[in-house]
Amino acid sequence: MVAAEVRIVLDFHDAVNAGQTDRLRPLLHEDVEVGGTYGGVRGVDWVRQWFGHSALTLVPRRVFRRGEFVVVEQDVRRRDVGGEPGEPDEPPEPQLVASVFRVVDGRIEMIHRYRDLGEALGTVDVTEDDEVSLVPTGDSA
Repeated sequence: MVAAEVRIVLDFHDAVNAGQTDRLRPLLHEDVEVGGTYGGVRGVDWVRQWFGHSALTLVPRRVFRRGEFVVVEQDVRRRDVGGEPGEPDEPPEPQLVASVFRVVDGRIEMIHRYRDLGEALGTVDVTEDDEVSLVPTGDSA
């Protein structure tokens, strides 16, 4: 069984990948904090607008959880390709990054992106021992 915090973060990824920014609002605190290499911003409307225009897919590779923190190592790739003469028909290679999510009261309160998993894990009290299996166990009948 997947913890509620992990499920919320995976639902966030699903909504972003489907381009369904309306699905983000119930997953995010109104004053969600977003940070990364570009600096930081706050607010659910900013997140919805950014992901609505960014055309990204976020593919979780590994997930770690301890308490309210969920760390996701993920491939980030642009959804749109081509469009201009001479541009390749294939999407660029995904970039492997890691993001830290803090889930409080059933909503994502913070999202910070890091260059790699080691950097992300080093910012919170989560270790590789906290890895979550996302493979179904076959317990359902």
